[in-house]
Amino acid sequence: MSCTEAFIRTAEDCRVVTAEVPPARAQPTVAELQHRLLSSRPYELTEEQLHVRVHGLRKGFDEQAIGASYDELRAELYAKPQACLRASSLTKRYGYGAH
Repeated sequence: MSCTEAFIRTAEDCRVVTAEVPPARAQPTVAELQHRLLSSRPYELTEEQLHVRVHGLRKGFDEQAIGASYDELRAELYAKPQACLRASSLTKRYGYGAH
């Protein structure tokens, strides 16, 4: 699932010229959570870890609970096909690339 040493660039059809921070919402979006995790922990998470952590956060888990339940969350998340970071709103809507 995860790429290594790859740059995921901003989508060609992205409508912003300069990257924008996803707006904060009462129920955080996937893009908001991805941005929060990636900007606070640069080069710390793999793409898989990012997806599993976002999945756990959206289910109401805190970071400690995600760590303790990582294998179960991963199995649940990947029980069906998942889009990679290239299809994320972060690259398609908000103008970010990721390495």
